Amino acid sequence: MIMIEPDMGGDTVARTLEDRFAAFGEETDDAVAERPDSGARRAGEEPDGTSPAGESESSAPEADGEGAAAADDGSIVPPVSWTSAEKAEFARLPRAVQETLSRREAERERFVQAKSHEAQTARSAVEREALATIRELQGRYADHLEHFEAQLAVPEPDPRLIAEDPELYAGQLELHRHYAAQRAHAQQLLAEARQQAVFAQQEMTAREQEETRAVLAAAFPEYLDATSGPKLRQELGSTALELGYSTEQLAQVDHVDILAMRKANEWRQDALKYRALMANRMETVRAARGMPRVSRPGTAGRGAADSQRYAQDRQKMRDGDKDAAVRTFARFL
Repeated sequence: MIMIEPDMGGDTVARTLEDRFAAFGEETDDAVAERPDSGARRAGEEPDGTSPAGESESSAPEADGEGAAAADDGSIVPPVSWTSAEKAEFARLPRAVQETLSRREAERERFVQAKSHEAQTARSAVEREALATIRELQGRYADHLEHFEAQLAVPEPDPRLIAEDPELYAGQLELHRHYAAQRAHAQQLLAEARQQAVFAQQEMTAREQEETRAVLAAAFPEYLDATSGPKLRQELGSTALELGYSTEQLAQVDHVDILAMRKANEWRQDALKYRALMANRMETVRAARGMPRVSRPGTAGRGAADSQRYAQDRQKMRDGDKDAAVRTFARFL
């Protein structure tokens, strides 16, 4: 049996996130305190090569592109989630500290989003597994009830026993009513079990669809777009049919299938482009084969060269050259 861990509740999750934020804050403070010029700045002194405004006279340090968002004027933009007072305090900080805070805030946000996605994925997997187990158990339970209900079908006693053996008739009638009541109860339980199995299947399908939409929203958002989505679904469906998918299978694809279809469709489009390119090249080759050969300026054509060699061989043959005679007679063979 699959054991499902109980839900820890929103308060526990909130405390966990607060602890993580506090840990990140302490790391940020330590990083700022450990800077070589931090002591001078705390004492109100400016390090060498730094203007009173806290900016380097040579050039301001460039952001590393991971969290240090710069405005059009080059200033560091404070995190959007901060209040106005916090943003004002942020604006008075030295630029190096602003970059560190902005970068750490971006790293913290990515960390929280990644962990949230991992938790959601794990929770969805556990829920799907639990729903699948419930559906399986409900199906087995329904099968047992159906088998049990069939065994409870006890016929009514023979009415002739009323006159022949009233006591036997009364006993069989009581037994029939008892099993009839048991059978009715079993039928009720069977209907409830089937209904619960259908509900579990619907819940599992809904969770799978939610996970599919969440993954596609992050990895393939244009597939869900109202404008580009229909055309993409048609293209991917055509590719999937060529790969061997059936129409029924296309109606039940998940995010794994869709992302695989996207990659296969990219390969297919590249193959079609390459095929069209090669077809154009072959057309050029075929057209070139039908064109007459072009002789280079100042050179004799093939026919003229053969005639010239033939004339030379005949002259050499008259002079007694045996090889020239062989070549001359070989032309007539």
